[in-house]
Amino acid sequence: MNSLKLFTVVLALQISSVFALESDQFLTLTKELKDISKELNQHVNNTVEETLKWANTKDANKFSCQDLQVKSVKKFRGFIVHKIEHWLETEHAQDIYPAMDVSTRTYYKDSIYKWRMGWMAQFFPMGRNLRFGEVYLGADKLAHFFSTGLRYQGVYTRALKRGASQEVAYQKAIDYGVRLEKTILGYWPIGVFSFGDLEANFQGLLFNNNFCEGNVPYLVKVDNRWILQRKIDLKDYINPNFDETYNVSYFMKSKWKKIRHNFPEQCELFETESVQKRWETYASLDSSSYSMDYLNQLIKNSGGKDVPDRKARNSLWTICPNAIGSTHQN
Repeated sequence: MNSLKLFTVVLALQISSVFALESDQFLTLTKELKDISKELNQHVNNTVEETLKWANTKDANKFSCQDLQVKSVKKFRGFIVHKIEHWLETEHAQDIYPAMDVSTRTYYKDSIYKWRMGWMAQFFPMGRNLRFGEVYLGADKLAHFFSTGLRYQGVYTRALKRGASQEVAYQKAIDYGVRLEKTILGYWPIGVFSFGDLEANFQGLLFNNNFCEGNVPYLVKVDNRWILQRKIDLKDYINPNFDETYNVSYFMKSKWKKIRHNFPEQCELFETESVQKRWETYASLDSSSYSMDYLNQLIKNSGGKDVPDRKARNSLWTICPNAIGSTHQN
């Protein structure tokens, strides 16, 4: 491999690692954070309203519904740190966990991702955690929801145009997400296959579809003006399977060897009253999405080859199999 190709590969891996910021939701197991669902919903609705106002000022007839959907959603995306994450860290610096006055180095040393020879990792940012309603999730899941969710929609839409059924189009989008987790957004930079990421991606697809489809889409043109005909509520999408303490990740063998010693202490936390109460709440909110069902079927059909079997090896399940709250997962 010549020097130019080597530089390109290294650069790609560095960039992908930044896009694949990990968050440690295990740190929130015994914490009660402020619910910022109202503020996050307001921010999302205001951002979409600003896009529509801009379009109406220009000429509403120049823009299709899909044009404004994509333009709106891209306002939450960014390079390196997504704009939605920056908003969270700026506007809710003390509501997230760890708060923004906690250094990246301290966060890393307290996290399940620390390992003896991983001194360089402490200088790279990790996603903070938030509470939306009763669900605890990493800020990286919001990035997946808005960014990869839009990419999912692109795969989904192209499949439909080629004559695929909605179910097959869903499958192609999810297959795309699996490939990302096995490469640039999972295995390659951080050695993790996140089922929470995949759920956020899929819910992002549903969110994007609801801008212009369905009985009451978000956007509609009335009297030559685009309006948001119903408020967006992310409660329709954010669910317990965004939480990696509940919808646990699979780790590559090399990664698992480095961090598995951090997990046994988590088993006791799952037995505490506060965590058991959270599991009860999650169970009351949880419903299996098409993505979750499809992934479980892929695990079963392929024996863990197409999608890793986290119950068999390299996950929290193998350390404390009776502690996990979600019973419908494979």
